[in-house]
Amino acid sequence: MSVADMARAARAKKQSDAKPAAKFSRVLDDDNVPRGVYAEDVHPARSAAAGASSQAAPSSGDPLAEYRGKVVLLDFWASWCGPCRRSLPSIKRLQALYGSADFVLIGVSEDDEESDWRSYVSSNQMTWTQRWDSDSTLLSKFGVNGLPTYVLIGRDGAVVQTFVGEAPAESIVERIGPALKASLAVKR
Repeated sequence: MSVADMARAARAKKQSDAKPAAKFSRVLDDDNVPRGVYAEDVHPARSAAAGASSQAAPSSGDPLAEYRGKVVLLDFWASWCGPCRRSLPSIKRLQALYGSADFVLIGVSEDDEESDWRSYVSSNQMTWTQRWDSDSTLLSKFGVNGLPTYVLIGRDGAVVQTFVGEAPAESIVERIGPALKASLAVKR
């Protein structure tokens, strides 16, 4: 059995042992294969009620209102997502190049467990703003259906562009940089 097969088997077992309030059905695993059907697809009312009890990202109003006037890049990721892990050095470089008073990078974790999210952020020195989207509020708000996904938001709060998945031929800095520069050039 290969390492990938063992990882898939472990995730399948974890999913079968999971709490009833699972998250969403369109997330991709390390091999960019859908992870399967979750409880909310079968029992939407039960999972909505359960998800409301453990919110890490605000679920009412505008969750990004405090960043109005700044350019924001939302990085939707998860610690179990291979492409997300591979993109981390580029995300760090993007933050180092563009981090300023006018630009905010926000990591939005779609991990199933808060402890997995906290451990990964800590061990990988992810020093920019982080949110655990425990009830998938931000994921739904921005129509994310695969990881990693990057959502660039202009100073006015409108989505400028969405970047889905990896682009092996170009780094995240090369891929997002031009749209980010253009957004930063727009004055308040």
